[in-house]
Amino acid sequence: MDFTLTDQQKAIQKLARDFAEQEVEPFAADLDRVVDWEERMPWDMVEKASALGLRQLPYPERFGGAGADVLTCCIAGEELAVGDLGFAVNLDQTWKLAHVLGSVEPSVRDPWLERLCREPRFLTAIANTEPGAGSDRQGYYDDPSIDFRTRAEKKGGSWVLNGMKHYISNGPVASLYIVGARIDMTKNLREGVSSFLVPSESAGFSIGRVHEKIGQRLSMNSELLFDNVTVPEDHLILGEGRTWEVRGRLMACGKPEAAANCIGVGRAAFKKTLAHSRE
Repeated sequence: MDFTLTDQQKAIQKLARDFAEQEVEPFAADLDRVVDWEERMPWDMVEKASALGLRQLPYPERFGGAGADVLTCCIAGEELAVGDLGFAVNLDQTWKLAHVLGSVEPSVRDPWLERLCREPRFLTAIANTEPGAGSDRQGYYDDPSIDFRTRAEKKGGSWVLNGMKHYISNGPVASLYIVGARIDMTKNLREGVSSFLVPSESAGFSIGRVHEKIGQRLSMNSELLFDNVTVPEDHLILGEGRTWEVRGRLMACGKPEAAANCIGVGRAAFKKTLAHSRE
């Protein structure tokens, strides 16, 4: 195995490191103390990251991204998390969509990719967790009785979603969501849950409570409420009952990126500990 970074990876690493040192770390602690989440949300940082191409890092170059692979995103995410984990998570959650959109028909996918890369505040979110079912819901057993309640019913050429999610990263600030919903309550989750692209401007969609946390406060988590939210049939990802595959793609690529963020936090902690020991 060759662990040597390419010239492009080294350039992106330096770009992310310089950005974290100059635009994130000097302001993160003060922002962390802001009580109102809307005032705390680091939109200025997001916009500056967009101008440098960091927010849209893994998306195709033809739309304005850098076409970065998972390793390159891990390298950049680690550097950003040294500056602040919450901010890094805002971008990391947005990178995740790149691992799924390739499975969506170009006629649906491409307009979203154009918007995502063009709009400097365009963030995305993955919405599966509910009050009765966490992200480990299929880790121990898979049975129709699992308390996963968000439903999707097919009506004509559309899908209608009803239910609630909570603890969703980027929940109150995302422009586009991947939402898991049951299409058949009699089936286990592996066979009975589908994933849908849901735009934030959809009628019947709203933000519920924004969850306060003791850490990672520059990343916002919230409830998502679905009241007869209608999305086109072609916003179904991969096909009916295939959330397990969607989840697999997200985990295979998204988990290493999340782990890289954690390494960045460890580096930041070591850096501060070392600085205190020298005082």
